[in-house]
Amino acid sequence: MLLKRGAKGNDVKNVQIGLRILCCYGGELDGVFGNGMEAGVLKFQEIYGLSRDGIVGNDTWNSLKDELASLQRALRKKGVYQGIADGYPKESTLEAVKRFQRKYYLKADGMVGEKTRAMLFSEESNHSFPIEQGARGDRVLAIQYALRILCCSPGSIDGIFGAGTELAVQKFQEKNKIPKTGKVDSLTWTKLSDSMKRIQKALNAHGQEVALEDGVASESLVTSIKNFQREKGLSVDGQVGPLTAAFLFAGDGQDGTTDAFPLSKGSRGSNVLYLQYGLRILCINPNGTDGVFGNGTESAVNRYKKKHGKPEDGKVDTATWEIMRSELREIQQGLRNRGYYNGPLDGIATETVYNGVLKFQKDFHMTADGMVGKNTKLVLLGKGDGAGTLSNILRPGSNGSLCRYLQQMLRVMSYQVDINGIYDEKTQLAVKAFQEKNGLGADAICGSKTWVSLFASYLPLAREAIRREWERLSGEEANQSVYKLILAAKRELSLGFQEDHANNITPYGEWFGMNGASWCAMFVSYCAEEAGLTELFPKFSYTPSGVNWYKTQGRYHKLNDKNYVPKIGDLVFFYNSAKKRVAHVGIIISGDEKYIHTIEGNMLFDDVHERVYDRNHPTIDGFADNGGVPLYQLHKPEYTEREIQQRIQDVFVEMIDELNFQVLPPAERVENVDIPVFESPDLRVTFKVSRGMSWYGNTDSMLKVEMEYGRAFSFNADLNPYFSMTLGEGTAEKAAFDKILNKIAIGSDKSPVKFIFETEGNWFKLGYVSEYNLFQDEVHAYKVSYGYTFWVNSEHSRLAPALQKVQRKKEIAEAPIRARGEDWAMDPEVVEKARIITAGVAIATVVIAIFAMHPDPSIIDQFIDKLSKILFAPPSSVPNWQPT
Repeated sequence: MLLKRGAKGNDVKNVQIGLRILCCYGGELDGVFGNGMEAGVLKFQEIYGLSRDGIVGNDTWNSLKDELASLQRALRKKGVYQGIADGYPKESTLEAVKRFQRKYYLKADGMVGEKTRAMLFSEESNHSFPIEQGARGDRVLAIQYALRILCCSPGSIDGIFGAGTELAVQKFQEKNKIPKTGKVDSLTWTKLSDSMKRIQKALNAHGQEVALEDGVASESLVTSIKNFQREKGLSVDGQVGPLTAAFLFAGDGQDGTTDAFPLSKGSRGSNVLYLQYGLRILCINPNGTDGVFGNGTESAVNRYKKKHGKPEDGKVDTATWEIMRSELREIQQGLRNRGYYNGPLDGIATETVYNGVLKFQKDFHMTADGMVGKNTKLVLLGKGDGAGTLSNILRPGSNGSLCRYLQQMLRVMSYQVDINGIYDEKTQLAVKAFQEKNGLGADAICGSKTWVSLFASYLPLAREAIRREWERLSGEEANQSVYKLILAAKRELSLGFQEDHANNITPYGEWFGMNGASWCAMFVSYCAEEAGLTELFPKFSYTPSGVNWYKTQGRYHKLNDKNYVPKIGDLVFFYNSAKKRVAHVGIIISGDEKYIHTIEGNMLFDDVHERVYDRNHPTIDGFADNGGVPLYQLHKPEYTEREIQQRIQDVFVEMIDELNFQVLPPAERVENVDIPVFESPDLRVTFKVSRGMSWYGNTDSMLKVEMEYGRAFSFNADLNPYFSMTLGEGTAEKAAFDKILNKIAIGSDKSPVKFIFETEGNWFKLGYVSEYNLFQDEVHAYKVSYGYTFWVNSEHSRLAPALQKVQRKKEIAEAPIRARGEDWAMDPEVVEKARIITAGVAIATVVIAIFAMHPDPSIIDQFIDKLSKILFAPPSSVPNWQPT
């Protein structure tokens, strides 16, 4: 395939269709490769990580087909597409997208945009209630996201229903006056879903374009909330707290909960509990942390408001709440620096934050009262300001997650430093000593050159530690070097890196040389480097580039490729509908037939995190095969001979039912026998079923035809206008042909039709051969080959002249190929055209033989001329091709 600006024809039109479906081209489907189409190709190449040249070469063509094949499988699963999922762009796929869009009341433009894709790849839920501790997967993720959005933090958002999620559910139930069980029953789920729908609808009203108002929380919904908060100048945390709610719901912050703002005497629920913890941490005792706004809380609120110059009215409005959050973020940062807190820096004083303060005070032999007074704050923050990581250059006064990672690296290299996230005197001395040892300017400032040298010294030590750990393993893990990638990912998980300010300043970006950019792919690349597996993995920062690398290696498998089982050590790539491309990647560390367990970087909290997904999680795009151990085994079902025979008989009956042809008794064996189903002096039709795939597989057919909705397509050309002329209207032969053409139409479990052309005695034989799944589950298929054969009498008086004309057409079409000399074989497109010509002669011969029975002789000439335009058309790479 080679198409560029100036090209014309069906191939160009087909590419235009594919680009239209993938939202890369909105121009006319006119088969003309102009400026607009070139821009569409460039857009596609950028989105899918290809070289941007605006030319449809093999890489671009194959990538286009890969994406379309996945969409075709999804469309077929939704019941709107009957064709095979081969990835060829064609109008039938475009029309299937439109049918799907009309079915779900979407704009029927044939473009798989954010809303169409979200609906197309959505899975029907089969979870029963209640959902409780021990559950895992996508539904748990949705619950955790919803709880997080509604300020009932479940702790980790990892798809595992643990104690933190149970406690968060209890908070949600209490504030919504639902029995406090900690289990998500149907009532709790409905309330969560209604809350999410309210938020989704409001975001759409504000122009955030949430794909679905389905009441299911997700990371994309959190992203939309953050975008809204950023637009309104609010704290960007992805939670619909009181201030965000006031803006989002146009001042209607009341949602029927017991802790809606403003908080005042009589309020109760999680927001009151967070208020009480926050007051206590800030050294104002509310006389209890029970989630009930009583006299003690009212008095503490007045003291806090007086301290900040606010009216002492005993109420906590959104302004007071935001002041408190700004003070608490500094304390959260200090706790995180020292490893006592790994949650978001959102300024909300949860039990986790409060307990972190208590543990810190105990460990440093201070009074453990949960109050961050002068002494606690001095030890917690050191001489820093608790501002966190603001730059990749670390110097005295710096603190935060990057500083903490540096200290962990220095410790591995045997430097005596404290792991406290503060660029203190010990850290400065260690950095200076490292610089002196490695011939760097010894200024105790960790800049770019020092970072490069640090990684060069640190990674070999980490790699050796991983190797030793791997060698201690046993079983399959010990025989799979890719397992070292898992060990590297777990090592990074244990180090607990998390951004401080969502500014993409990370050790992984610093190593890669792209600090400040999204880093999920850089994290994967870093783990591969740390594991010593760089020959197996690409080094990439842009996720589509990683996908494209694996595709060129033949190691990328789409989610709905049911013949592939994900493996330990595979990379899993995620599609982002808003960006219209693959935009995230993680490492599979374990799993089974229902779930996959990953470690990923740049997650919701901008951290390294574990997560569990459903095996068919709808945002998974595909898996990159790294040769590890499969997560599960495919179990091929066993069938009895009686079951197989009965199903073969069913296939026979299905293929000839309602054709009013001769039908055998059900009990008679029908395998491997040409059964006559129609006979006349000049035309016979037989049908055969053959067990297995040998008949179909051994058919060396240069021409394959797809049959969709009773229409025949070859090389994306619609052949039905020519087939429909085959026989005279009202004749028995015409009726037989039309009925069979519709019967052989490709369904969800059939393959392309191959053609066999041969002679037997005085008969020309044209066989339509395909295969059929006798038994089918999600992965396995027990197949048979089946086919109709048309037998045409070669002694018909008008057949010989027609065949001579076909031969002349063939010679004219081949002349430009012969004129090129021996070098024609070097052009793949010309080679393919030569094959088409040969196949065209075969099909034209038999179809013309059928035409020979038509009462009007001129119909033969019309057919030959029209069919030749398809079968003998020039390839685009031969500019002066001029067949008559």
